[in-house]
Amino acid sequence: MKKVRKAMGTAVAALLIGAAAATVSGAQPETPPPPPTPEWVNADGTVDESKLPE
Repeated sequence: MKKVRKAMGTAVAALLIGAAAATVSGAQPETPPPPPTPEWVNADGTVDESKLPE
């Protein structure tokens, strides 16, 4: 009888841990993508003043 109780306790604990992990992983908000780079900013991050809007 003790073996059955121990097995049931282990199974319940495993289910609770699995459910908690699934809840935590699904609860994280998705990070939105960064905004597009303006046309006056070069690939290296410098600003091309000739392309700045007026």
